Amino acid sequence: MKLHRDSSLLHYRISAWQANQITLQPPQQPRCHEQPELIVQRQSFIISSNSLEPWPYRKLDELTPEVLEDLCQRFSFEIFLLGSGAQHRYPETALFTPLISRQCGFEVMSTAAACRTFNVLVDEARPLLAAMLLET
Repeated sequence: MKLHRDSSLLHYRISAWQANQITLQPPQQPRCHEQPELIVQRQSFIISSNSLEPWPYRKLDELTPEVLEDLCQRFSFEIFLLGSGAQHRYPETALFTPLISRQCGFEVMSTAAACRTFNVLVDEARPLLAAMLLET
């Protein structure tokens, strides 16, 4: 019988969502048997399987195509998830021009749904970037 290390431990995972905060499990370091301390995010952030950084935007109407162009320049991804806050709201299609021009898939959903979807796509080793809006 072959045994394989659980690769989900090597990536960020979202372990809990509330309207004003998201709890993350950071990647476990190889050969480290201790569980890393959970991270609680209370402001909007950008997350991929191996990176996490704050994002200064709190509302959907603050986003512009230039904001997404900046993400396209700084990160390598094929799928973009946008958690639009507690409620599902869809922005103007023009916002996604930088993603469309790169033939990058994107999906807009409530932040709770984006958290669940993020975990599924990370488990599938899909190259994704997610922006989670927290309206604090």
